[in-house]
Amino acid sequence: MRLLDSLGIDERIGHSGRLDVAIIDLPDFDSIDLGHREIVERLVPRVDAIVWVFDPQKYADRAIHQGYLVPLAGHRERFLFVLNQIDLLAGDELDLVRADLLTRLAEDGIPEADLFTTVAVGRIVGIDRLIRYFEDRLRAKRLVLGKLAYDLHSAVKGIGEIVGVREGLDFDQRWEETRGSAAQTLAAGLAGASEISTMERAGRRLAVRSSPAGLVTRSEEPPHPEPLGRQEAAIQTAAGAIDSLVTDLAFEAGGFFGARLRSRFSPREVGAQVRRALEGTKLDEPPPPNPSAWWKVAGVGQWLALAAVVCSIVWAWARPSILERGSWPWPVIVGVAALAVGFGVFRLVRASGAKAGRRAAAVFRESASESVGAQLDRRIGVALRTVLRDRAELAGLLTELSIEAAKLESTPPAD
Repeated sequence: MRLLDSLGIDERIGHSGRLDVAIIDLPDFDSIDLGHREIVERLVPRVDAIVWVFDPQKYADRAIHQGYLVPLAGHRERFLFVLNQIDLLAGDELDLVRADLLTRLAEDGIPEADLFTTVAVGRIVGIDRLIRYFEDRLRAKRLVLGKLAYDLHSAVKGIGEIVGVREGLDFDQRWEETRGSAAQTLAAGLAGASEISTMERAGRRLAVRSSPAGLVTRSEEPPHPEPLGRQEAAIQTAAGAIDSLVTDLAFEAGGFFGARLRSRFSPREVGAQVRRALEGTKLDEPPPPNPSAWWKVAGVGQWLALAAVVCSIVWAWARPSILERGSWPWPVIVGVAALAVGFGVFRLVRASGAKAGRRAAAVFRESASESVGAQLDRRIGVALRTVLRDRAELAGLLTELSIEAAKLESTPPAD
């Protein structure tokens, strides 16, 4: 149907003949319409057989020999020639015309042509022989197509097993999970406990800056750099997680692609790429902790508490009699209460500052994790995805071949 549609053939007649074939009646070769020749040239490579029908009057016409047969001689294996209306020839004329036609066909580049002689009107001659020829050819084609379809199925299955495309692999989700875990591990190596401690100290300094304690806590011991052993442990842990994923993918892929994955991403190579990803990560300076509005209020309260302590001391010094036995020692009570309140507020402010520092450290670590993750994706993920994309494309092609083989088995051949 698609062939007829592409040729623009609208007039179609069904038949229930002995042969399961579609027959296309082409225009006469001596037509002056150039479109007819174009149809023939388009059709010849797409059909199983072309039957050229001659009659005794026009079999030597130069138009068909030079205009059609010579240019199309490369398709001669699909050509069948019929000399019709042989009832118009008398005596030895049939043998002479037949021999002359075979000679001309040989000169056209079609030696040993299959030539049938027929009479199609009146007393039928040679038609049964022509039909038997097509039946034999159709039967042979069915055998060839069946063998071809079987071989194609076997080849597709064998290729799938050899190269490793038996089933799809859920790569994207697994890679995202593995990369995220590895990135967090590496980020912890970049911004580990010492970095968190530094951010906590920065938060505490910022929190108590407005309080009396800020006068004595502006300078603290500088932070120690993250131990190299911790970064190395982070690299080993992250590389181990990625290598485990590569091993699983290689095992599940199997065949050529499994070997290619394992060869391209050996444990040594994975470790080297993880190290380069960590070294290639460029981090910004850690963000400062976000101050809380109540820290200044708490600082004012601590100054007031300090003032109350000082006042109580002055009070006790100016009126020592108030501290005599038998009376309430109000200067002491006020001083101790102010000292307790001031110290309690100081502890709360420091704890709040440390919490703000930890939040800033968490933001910094998340930023480091994203940067490291981008490096891992660029150095490992893209290459992994490329190998598996090639595998998926081959699997798609093999699926298409399987579909075409099934069509080949289910579609009856046509001559």
